[in-house]
Amino acid sequence: MAEGIIFGDFTNCINSKDENYHVIAMLKNLLADYKKPVMYNIKTGHCHPMSTIPLATKCIMDTRSKTIKFTL
Repeated sequence: MAEGIIFGDFTNCINSKDENYHVIAMLKNLLADYKKPVMYNIKTGHCHPMSTIPLATKCIMDTRSKTIKFTL
């Protein structure tokens, strides 16, 4: 079970039925009752600047300072 979730920024990801309803808003609605840390708009993947996130590693997420520290 995930102890937290990290989402990218979903650049140019537009809802064809409602351009004002962004993916981040949908995710926040879906995860409203999720009691663990969730971070959005992390610059990773196909963007600039791009941060590389190692898969299947442990990390410490600090949602107040908006930092992620990975343990390799």
